[in-house]
Amino acid sequence: MINEIINQIVAEHILNDFTATVNQIIKRSLVYTSFDGDYMHYIPDMHKFCLNQNLIPINPESALGYYVSTINHNNSKIPVMRDCLSLSLLCDQFFAFTSEKQNLSEGVIAEIIYWNRIKDKKIKMINFFNQCYGTRCKFEFTLDKKQIKDLNIKQTDEAEIESRLFKGFNSFRPKNCYIVASFYNFKHIDWIRAFCYKNNLCPISPQNILPYDIYREKYSSNINYLSDRISLLEKTDLLLFFTNTSNLSQEIQHLDFYSKFELYYWYMYRDRSKIKVIDWASINVPKYKNSSWSLTKSEENVKLGKSSFQKDSIFVMEHTKGFNIKPGDPVLRIRKEKKSSKLTLKRKISNTNSVEYETLIEKPDVMTEILRCLGFKEIEVVTKTRREAHCGEINVCYDIVDELGIFFELEIMVSEKSDIIYAQDKIQAFANKIGLTENEIEKDQYDTLVYNKHRNTEI
Repeated sequence: MINEIINQIVAEHILNDFTATVNQIIKRSLVYTSFDGDYMHYIPDMHKFCLNQNLIPINPESALGYYVSTINHNNSKIPVMRDCLSLSLLCDQFFAFTSEKQNLSEGVIAEIIYWNRIKDKKIKMINFFNQCYGTRCKFEFTLDKKQIKDLNIKQTDEAEIESRLFKGFNSFRPKNCYIVASFYNFKHIDWIRAFCYKNNLCPISPQNILPYDIYREKYSSNINYLSDRISLLEKTDLLLFFTNTSNLSQEIQHLDFYSKFELYYWYMYRDRSKIKVIDWASINVPKYKNSSWSLTKSEENVKLGKSSFQKDSIFVMEHTKGFNIKPGDPVLRIRKEKKSSKLTLKRKISNTNSVEYETLIEKPDVMTEILRCLGFKEIEVVTKTRREAHCGEINVCYDIVDELGIFFELEIMVSEKSDIIYAQDKIQAFANKIGLTENEIEKDQYDTLVYNKHRNTEI
């Protein structure tokens, strides 16, 4: 699936544009901003303070979300703190923001002790909260490893932190995963966070960690924002792309440039096997999981996209008689559209279900000759005009098929065979909801219907 996504992204953008953008990226150092949660209202000031020092701020609250983290970790502070420590490991510097009294919370103490053990780097203590005016503060000092040990930290506290938090941390440490999702789906970030916490992953969401409004105010060019996102991406272990897989092509078209570039960048310069595509419905986002989520009928109505012309050439094995396709037999389709072409392989596993693989192709005529050389023959051509929409998990297609007429096609793409019954039930429930009767449901494919019409025979 990721190959298909990257092919579409590259097809939509001139490759030279991506190359030029890569050359403009200027990576910066990351700084962990440790602080007592009582001063959460100063987070924007901490962000600005760090950016003014040419550093990218990594704030645990911005990244993790206090409430959603605590709830999904069953109200246990230990896994919450493990996420914080995992975040700090991304960073090149450590700032501890304090008040005049410098009464350090146990969370800040744990982060300082851990940094002192793992990183051979100094810590900057910043007296910030009582003397903060905009992005200025009056007092800061730096501690080296020896001075950190001399901090007034009770030995009993350090021993408890050691036994409860640090012991076994390397075995339990959550992997830092970079989150790619459209700006328009930023509202679903807490579902992403919940998914990550349940799978021992630490979510690195650029929209949360790097506030777009601050960048827009501070910098005249978007390259600064993109550069810092790439700097953050480079530090992570894997990439998760959240999208609507049942309407993937349209989702990619509407994806913001930052997200497209991040997918392209990781695909080209990082380990491709570390990219995972996750459907919104699979993490229980109601809009995609529940087709009756909307309050009003106008919102619930399916909104069809722009029409597109499709020409499908259908290929079967040379020995196939007519359109007598048996379960397990491969059927290949070359689909030509205005801006792209795709090759699809289908294997029937029942009358209404099939396993499907699809990829973009550059030269459909050459692929036609390749298929013929491999022992396939073209058996039918289907042309239609299609408009697509999405309703929950269901992909809805409004098709005007040459020689057949008007059809609504309902489809759910699943990754496991065990989900087929669930998908069938969802489609049947949707069909019942919109008033379709059993007699109105056509279970044969368009290619079969056109073939039968041309031959005027029954399979």
